[in-house]
Amino acid sequence: MLYEFRKGIAVGAATKNIQEVYLDRTVDDDVLRVLITNNASISMEDAAEALNIDRSIAFRYLKKMEFTLKLDGTWILHSLTKNKKKTTPELG
Repeated sequence: MLYEFRKGIAVGAATKNIQEVYLDRTVDDDVLRVLITNNASISMEDAAEALNIDRSIAFRYLKKMEFTLKLDGTWILHSLTKNKKKTTPELG
């Protein structure tokens, strides 16, 4: 914001410029789920490029959808067992 202010840009225009750069784009969860389901070893960069979004946004959406990246580079859907949910109430 300070950068925009020093350039002499009005507040409304500065806000619009900042939002265009940093505002999250919406991602269709179904499209991302199908992309990961069809190719579980897809890299985060490739998934983000396929959806035309930033890598960090794709990662955030996958975590929100409860996908976990395994050490071998594959994505799996993380699901807790009933027993684990009972023993760890904050996870269930």
